[in-house]
Amino acid sequence: MLADILLKSPPLPAAACFPNSALPSGWALGMNGGHGAGRATLITCGPLPARHGTREPFREVITDIEHALDLHQHKPSALPRHAAYLHQRTASRIGSLTRLIRQAAITAICDGTERITKTTLDTIRLDHLAEQHNRPAPPTTANPTHTRQNIVDQRAFTR
Repeated sequence: MLADILLKSPPLPAAACFPNSALPSGWALGMNGGHGAGRATLITCGPLPARHGTREPFREVITDIEHALDLHQHKPSALPRHAAYLHQRTASRIGSLTRLIRQAAITAICDGTERITKTTLDTIRLDHLAEQHNRPAPPTTANPTHTRQNIVDQRAFTR
């Protein structure tokens, strides 16, 4: 187990980071019973802001990810140009962003285009949180096209 390996190893100036809920099951128990949990700190990370003062952290992350891509036909700065779209589409979550770009890159390789376009990004389904975030708001009675009767009628046609 990871905890056993870390506890038996000589001290190293390093840290193990597990994003989101990617902690291995039973990671804190191991043979040494709970020592891993006693040495770990959980850090809650929220959405990455589009702007922070004069900086644009979300765009900076997109730029860094794009630099790591090895797609032969991909135009530099194509992804940062869509920063507002990507921020909205991914609910400002880095995990959703990396999944989206990774899947778009795989698609670009498989279809032979070797580039990521907004059209490609639009076709990719994301995690539940991001998809829920991008759902249209439920209709309200203040909007006359979304009356209760119209909603009932629309449901009848979708079944």
